[in-house]
Amino acid sequence: MIFLDLVGTITDPETEQAALLQMAREVKRRFGLPEPPGEIWWEIEEYRRPYLETRGLDYIPIRDLIAAGTKILLEKHGIPMNEEDREWIEELYVSVHERFTGLSKNSLKGLKLMRSISEHLGVISDADDDYLRRVLRALEIYGLFD
Repeated sequence: MIFLDLVGTITDPETEQAALLQMAREVKRRFGLPEPPGEIWWEIEEYRRPYLETRGLDYIPIRDLIAAGTKILLEKHGIPMNEEDREWIEELYVSVHERFTGLSKNSLKGLKLMRSISEHLGVISDADDDYLRRVLRALEIYGLFD
């Protein structure tokens, strides 16, 4: 039995950053924010940082943290966030990862090798199941995992 983390292990960290920067661009466009996308993402991520230290103890889906961080950012600009906006942000987080995230160098080769020698291959992640399924399918590796 082999378990792997998704982000930064199976996926390429640079493509992960590209996905997050694209998310910030789309948040900027939708809400008319003045900051550059990199700064927007940094401010959203600031909300999430304290939770990273206790993520093994308290599970809060990443998408919930991203939506909450975005809400705080928007409030600083006097922009209210409604339920439709929250749902849009949570969907955006997944869709940019589907479009921009790629595999780390040699991960496909390594995954196929592990699959051939292990009875079970799985992912351990602090991402929710829907996110994992969609990203693994987009990466075309969903079928390698149990």
